[in-house]
Amino acid sequence: MGLVLATAVLGTASVSPVLAQSQQGVVLDANADVKAKTQIYLSQAQTFFDQGNYDKSMGFVNMAIDANPNNPLAWQLLGNCLKKLGRDREALTAYDQAVKLLSASNAVPVASPSMSSVGVNDNLQANDIAQIWVERARALDRLNRFQESVAAYDQALKIRCQEHLSKAPMETLPMVCQPYVLIAPATDPKTTQNNPQNNSQNSTDVS
Repeated sequence: MGLVLATAVLGTASVSPVLAQSQQGVVLDANADVKAKTQIYLSQAQTFFDQGNYDKSMGFVNMAIDANPNNPLAWQLLGNCLKKLGRDREALTAYDQAVKLLSASNAVPVASPSMSSVGVNDNLQANDIAQIWVERARALDRLNRFQESVAAYDQALKIRCQEHLSKAPMETLPMVCQPYVLIAPATDPKTTQNNPQNNSQNSTDVS
């Protein structure tokens, strides 16, 4: 009797490989469905945003956030809508959430769409990440939080300078980027000679 009971209990606890694979497929399908919905909502939100209909855009953004609250693109676009509507404090909260999500995921995207095609990919280009900091800085500036605003602009500049260096490591960096890159010591003739930053005093803007 005890053996039969033990066998029955163990039998119910085990999961066949076929069932496990089926369950995994259901999870993958659910994730794909969430991602697809989020992309659709964000695409619609961006369309209305481009048309200047910020209230309607925000409605679709909120639907995207409901579908996937961990999408930084959604929070960035929510911040943009709120900023356009003059709701700077709420916009700042949305930008902070976008930054928080990016920091938590240690996102270092290699290739992704620009904000003009928002929602096609969950990742952000470095330039788009920097733009979040720029928008955050503007919101802080309008709230008269000037020291924090300067720090946010500084973070945006750092991201753009590092992106510039990663894309064109042999090009001379603008002088404004010098504080954000690692420059080899001048005592090392080999690294000094090969470091393009040490060979020019030119200054240009980072786009």
